[in-house]
Amino acid sequence: LLDWIRGPWTRRDWGVGTSLSQSDLLRFMDTLARSKRPVLVAGPGVHAEDGKKRLIRFATRHQIPVCTTMADINAFPPSHPLFLGVIGAAGHPSAHEAVDRADVVIAMGCQLEAMQAGPVLPILREKSVLVVDPGSASTSRLGEIAQWLKTNPSRGLAELEKWMPSVVFEGVDENYQVERYFPEPLEADDDLNDALFQSDAIAHIETILPEKGSLLFDAGNCSAAALHYLNPPDEVRSIIALGMGGMGYAISASIGAQLACGNSEERTTVLCGDGAFLMEGMEVHTAVELGLPILFVVFNNGGHGMCTTRQRTFFEGREECARYGAVDIQQVVRGLGTEDSLWTGQAATPDELKSALKSLDQWNWNGPAVLELVLQAEEQPPFGPFVAKHSLRFRTPKVQEQQPMYPSAKTF
Repeated sequence: LLDWIRGPWTRRDWGVGTSLSQSDLLRFMDTLARSKRPVLVAGPGVHAEDGKKRLIRFATRHQIPVCTTMADINAFPPSHPLFLGVIGAAGHPSAHEAVDRADVVIAMGCQLEAMQAGPVLPILREKSVLVVDPGSASTSRLGEIAQWLKTNPSRGLAELEKWMPSVVFEGVDENYQVERYFPEPLEADDDLNDALFQSDAIAHIETILPEKGSLLFDAGNCSAAALHYLNPPDEVRSIIALGMGGMGYAISASIGAQLACGNSEERTTVLCGDGAFLMEGMEVHTAVELGLPILFVVFNNGGHGMCTTRQRTFFEGREECARYGAVDIQQVVRGLGTEDSLWTGQAATPDELKSALKSLDQWNWNGPAVLELVLQAEEQPPFGPFVAKHSLRFRTPKVQEQQPMYPSAKTF
């Protein structure tokens, strides 16, 4: 097999117009050819120059399983038989275990930084790591251990397609299912039986996501939970600011994301917390002025959820400076537009949410919409530092006839 790979270098000219060196690509393919259990990790960089289509073709041809990262959970279609799930701080335990079993990890369009890689970052030093990304190896945590093709995934895959033999790997076991952590309430209270839980809300929101467009996650517990539980349509691109994780960025970024779509049928959805809204929520007025079809979903728990969770977990339950008085988001937003230019809704119970979603469906993306979800009960977010290894899990098929309704924290 290795002799077959080396053959083309003596039989034909090296590809014209590529910045890749012959030695780098040969070394890359040698490592992959020696692999028994490779796993691909697709990052947001695969979208450049139709790289996602090339990646799907490459993974399918060679039967290489694929994970995505928090940076874009839909960089590879969730419905594809080779999809393993999401890795990262809010990733799926089954996907982390799949990476642990792999002997070669191929990062496409990402550099597997701390938040992207999450629990698998320490074990990468025990693997052969291949990276296809135009970023600088000198600034990456993997710079010293990875073999690097410094180009975008589309161009890298184009060269690999030219020279790779038709070697086929093991693919994914037909019984494999993505595992997620069971949503767990932080307190038991019979008076909250009719309350709207975050897990319930996410399950309902999944059923109304547009078939095409952008899904923007803001910072906080609500985004960690949504990243973990959502199974968006294949053609939706997800976006999140990792790094500093600035609160409120998604609200402003959604304006640019939707404007970039032009007059197409693509739609934009924002998932954010009330803290983020209090920082950047007035940008909804920009969406009203421009008549942009953006849905802003605001999870309102009356505080900075990620901060209170960290305080409870690491500071003996002390909560300080992270709670504030109740804010009626719907009432605030109602003043930013007329009934003809802006839809608003509010839900504090599952029945109220169903009613609001029916009204939202009638609105039919006729401009911006704001849906406030009033959460009276807290859940443990499926975020790496907060999740115990023995936490209960549930399994979900990758391909389903209808959108799944995930288990609720009420049944925990």
